[in-house]
Amino acid sequence: MFVNDTRAPAHSQPLKQQRQAAAYVASALKVIPLAKSADDLRTWWNEEQQHRDKYGLTEAQANILIGACREHVRSLGETRGVQP
Repeated sequence: MFVNDTRAPAHSQPLKQQRQAAAYVASALKVIPLAKSADDLRTWWNEEQQHRDKYGLTEAQANILIGACREHVRSLGETRGVQP
């Protein structure tokens, strides 16, 4: 973890923030498959940055969302430059 990385490990997050982050991840995992294109998903990802920061997602939680985004992009048949 970098010194300026504001994402804290789950064990150091307050319980309320842990719950909010977990709820955000659960909701996001339901929304990701709704994207109709890689561009739609990329736009959503960029627009959601503030929420991810607000809820203090751990690196593991962010990686779960990144993996789900990549998988959905592959399922759309858009594998060129797969990155949210």
